[in-house]
Amino acid sequence: MQTATSDLTAKPANIEQETLLIDIASRNVVSLPLGGSVAQAAKLMADNRISSIVIVDPAGHPAGIVTERSVILALHDGYPAGNSLERVMSGKVVSAPEHITCIEAYQICMRESVRHLVIVNQENQLVGVVSETDFRLHLNLSLLAGRLQVASVMNQLVLTVLADSLLQDSLSLLSTSQESCLVVVEAQCPIGIITERDLVRIYANQADPSRLLVSQIMSHPVQTISQDDSVNVAAEKMLQHKLRHLVVVDKYQRLAGLICEHDLTQAMVSGLINDQQQSERRRMEAEIIRSREDLAVRENAFRTLVENTPDMIARYGRDCCCLYANPALLKTYGLELHSVIGMAPIHSFGASPSSLLFQENIKRVAATGETADFLYHWRNEAGQTLYVNYRMFPEFNAA
Repeated sequence: MQTATSDLTAKPANIEQETLLIDIASRNVVSLPLGGSVAQAAKLMADNRISSIVIVDPAGHPAGIVTERSVILALHDGYPAGNSLERVMSGKVVSAPEHITCIEAYQICMRESVRHLVIVNQENQLVGVVSETDFRLHLNLSLLAGRLQVASVMNQLVLTVLADSLLQDSLSLLSTSQESCLVVVEAQCPIGIITERDLVRIYANQADPSRLLVSQIMSHPVQTISQDDSVNVAAEKMLQHKLRHLVVVDKYQRLAGLICEHDLTQAMVSGLINDQQQSERRRMEAEIIRSREDLAVRENAFRTLVENTPDMIARYGRDCCCLYANPALLKTYGLELHSVIGMAPIHSFGASPSSLLFQENIKRVAATGETADFLYHWRNEAGQTLYVNYRMFPEFNAA
């Protein structure tokens, strides 16, 4: 078994677009072997203030994970603390390799709807674990710059209980929802909060929830934030007070909503992904501009070469119509450009056997994608027979 603790007041290096997941992960992972008890898991989580325990097989492979949610369900169902944790652990361990980036890793968390990601090596052995808290602590608060107020990211549907209600009833409410805390209210104003971590301590101490009132275990006074404050203020306050939840109030100090680290982390990662996308878009736009400029330079150099060579050069389409003819060709045949462009050889040079052969070779090269050589001859205005050896190249292969 290994243990590790984290200092929530520390300010580690910020996640950049290429920061690797392993660089922000806890490497001395708190783990238990198969066959351990739920009580052991709950005590480890309570003593180390961590939100999960990885269960490993004898080879060091992740076999399951016990989270705060697992313990809450065990507490609600009255599952004996001394019993095996295999009944309460999640057998589905969402894992990731060491070499992926933090952005890629958090996208896995969002896709799989999990708050913990187990990191494995090439042999599928446990090497680290990362939680949503790790992502939040390493993200740069500047990613929230320009974002809306707390009201824009808070959850307005908050689970609430009264201080004099039984804890068992609150457990029933929490276990049937996906929320991670309950807000204790009095006259619509928040006076306390019960989190998953509070309930893990209850289970670790083997207290009976049917004999406890909410007021006996709730954290109070509750930390609040105005719905008109910025998300940056919320993030700073959570970091300063080592919180994963902040109760949101209106100007009359009435309950307005709840903001948790999940909301903040999603907002910050969305900002980072947006920055990444904008950076990639700018890079691609710059690459396109450079490519176009380079192409223009190459085209100009090629055109200069073609326009001034003594060799005759022409381009023809699949329909045998001329697309380009250089000055040397026009001069040799005594033609004007307008009488050649858009014309087939039989129209430009006359319907002679050589022109027909010329045209047939264009079709054959276009169809086969193979180079062709042939001898073309014609009579000039002085009655002389002239011979030209042509070589035709396909611009694209037959496919």
